[in-house]
Amino acid sequence: GNSLQYHVGQRWSTVDVDNDAWPENNCARDHQGAWWYRSCDTVNLNGRYMHGPVPLDHEYKGMYWYDFRGPAYSLWRSRIMIRRGGIVRSPIFKDFKEVKQNVTPKPVEDSSQPERSQETGSNQGYTGTSQNPNPVHDPYATYEYPYDPYEY
Repeated sequence: GNSLQYHVGQRWSTVDVDNDAWPENNCARDHQGAWWYRSCDTVNLNGRYMHGPVPLDHEYKGMYWYDFRGPAYSLWRSRIMIRRGGIVRSPIFKDFKEVKQNVTPKPVEDSSQPERSQETGSNQGYTGTSQNPNPVHDPYATYEYPYDPYEY
C-alpha cells in the first residue's frame, strides 16, 4: 500500500527542528528518526535499524513501512526513489479518507515517447513508459505541488 500519502505536504522534521503537526511533542524525537512527519507517521524509513521484529516498547522507533509489516517490524534496508507524478489539490489532510479524495493523477503530455498499449506480465495494459509514466495506472506515482511549501 501507499503509506506515503499520509505525509503529503509535510515539512521535514528532525530532533532539533520540529515541523510536524503534533503540538504536544516532537515526532522525530519520539520515533527516533527524521521524516516528513505529520502527527506522526505511517512510514519511518529514517528510524533506527533494529533488525526484524521489535518489542512493544520499541514500536514506531524502527525503520518501517506501515502497509508492509507495520511499526512492530524494523526493515533491514530501504530505497527512496522519486519521479514526477500527479498533482495534489489540497496538501493538508485531516485523515486517511481525505487523502484519496484530494489526490488527482496529473495527465502526462509528452508526445516524444511512444505509448505501449499492450505488455506481458504484471504490467499488462499499462499505457506509459519509464520516461512517460501513466499515473492513473502507476501505483508508484509521486506528487508535484502547485505551490511552494516553504512560502508563507
